[in-house]
Amino acid sequence: MQKRRTVNHWDLTLPIIKKAQENLLSPQEFYRLCQQVKDLQGIDNLYFLLADLSAKKSLVKTEEICIFFDYLAEKIQQSYPEKFPVKFYLEKILLKFKKGYLSTFQARIKINQRRKLCRERVTQLSVEVVGEGMIGRVAKVRLNEGEDLAFKVFFDSSLVWQHGFWGEIPVALYLQAHQVTKNLPRFKCAAQTWAVWEWIYPETTPDSRPGITYEEFAKQQGLTALNYLNRNNYNPYDIRLDLGGIQKEYLGRRWHDFVNSIRFYHQKIRREGLLFFKNYLTINNIFYFSLRLIFLIFVNPIKAKFRKGFRPEWTFLKASK
Repeated sequence: MQKRRTVNHWDLTLPIIKKAQENLLSPQEFYRLCQQVKDLQGIDNLYFLLADLSAKKSLVKTEEICIFFDYLAEKIQQSYPEKFPVKFYLEKILLKFKKGYLSTFQARIKINQRRKLCRERVTQLSVEVVGEGMIGRVAKVRLNEGEDLAFKVFFDSSLVWQHGFWGEIPVALYLQAHQVTKNLPRFKCAAQTWAVWEWIYPETTPDSRPGITYEEFAKQQGLTALNYLNRNNYNPYDIRLDLGGIQKEYLGRRWHDFVNSIRFYHQKIRREGLLFFKNYLTINNIFYFSLRLIFLIFVNPIKAKFRKGFRPEWTFLKASK
């Protein structure tokens, strides 16, 4: 793991978070605010922290875990799930000077394959890649045998559109600030290449917790309806996992999104060639894209029928052992 330049810039995103919580920022607005902070501070990444991830009695803190997540995101982007290691041990390095003063190297974390030091200095992190789509891969991450987290890695953050990091993070901040938690997972933290949400278990039952559903809030605020056609955006308990595409509704919005989608595919083909489509030309995906094109061209009064009746097979990858 390469040593990264780190600074105390965890609070730099607080003004951006506040703006995103008060008003739904477009991907372009969110991107512009982030670029202004990065250019002003001379840094290449920002972190959005809403939850404490540090394990009990561990010296490894949330900020250091987030920096490790940068490294982890790179590995998940580059590796096939079957070859990906499933456990890491994060060790906090303590420096003791002659006068007995204890200090730490900021964000210095070792990746060990076995436990060497006392339990208080080591955080065990297990990783299981469970699925992927065109935007990124999703892994189940567990810290020190605690709760599982949904760790989403974005393949490409260079295109500013309604999907991926620039589209999903401002939506997550906005919805959570307005207690839209009954059928959406709680957002925890993110950087430019990854994001973390709560993991929904069968017993989580978010519909029973305080808050409102997305459908209720969307009706109040004039937001787009959720796309129920792509079942890969939902977990087996019908909880929406992908917030991409959520935005204010306006005249011509569907055609504008269609043009942005064409730009995305054109960019991917230029970078990766036609092999980019190799893993996505499945019967389910072809059926889905055909339906989306029909719904885009025609007014869709039959959409509600698909909300409960359309259930194509899941396309999750086989989890690594």
